[in-house]
Amino acid sequence: MKKQNLIAFGVLVLSIVFASCKTEASKEEVTSTENKTNVLLDGTYQIDAANSTANWQGDMLGLYSHSGVVAIKEGSVEIKDGKIVGGNIVVDMKTIMPTDNGYTKDNPKEKLLAHLMSNDFFNVNDFATSTFKITGFENNEVKGDLTVRDKTNSEVAKEVNITPTDSGFKASGKLVFNRQNYGVAFKMPVKDKVLSDDITLNISLAATK
Repeated sequence: MKKQNLIAFGVLVLSIVFASCKTEASKEEVTSTENKTNVLLDGTYQIDAANSTANWQGDMLGLYSHSGVVAIKEGSVEIKDGKIVGGNIVVDMKTIMPTDNGYTKDNPKEKLLAHLMSNDFFNVNDFATSTFKITGFENNEVKGDLTVRDKTNSEVAKEVNITPTDSGFKASGKLVFNRQNYGVAFKMPVKDKVLSDDITLNISLAATK
């Protein structure tokens, strides 16, 4: 009888140990799977234009500001060691659209839009796209060559944040450039109204591998 009890006890112990090992293995498998999810792999990622945006802002110093959006047309980003090391972003200048509320009956949104698209500003008929060619990444800043109106200067996108996703990554950053460097030289005809030379772009990218 004692022998049978010992055998039964042994079987029970083995069952518990086996179940425990199976649970631990299952946990390890889940952990392993989780570790492989949302990892930013090296390679070339294509920009998902439909889920990427560029928001712009220009200030009338001491008075007010205008803001809006412009569509990202296409592009790619090169990732190495979890960092952005190269790529090219193309912006469709013909999609410039103000989204703020600083308008009146005498100065409607349509008037500003026509002005932005004219030769006073971005001359979108002759220069339909602008580009940002990425040249490097350091200290959460992306360096690159910005081309607007066929004029190119080195610029830096700051406050860059990259978040891996199941299909690629999302990234955001802010780029401030001097419009005078790109031939956007319009000046207000009224002396007490000064248009800032700085234009701010807040960029949000979605990319897939």
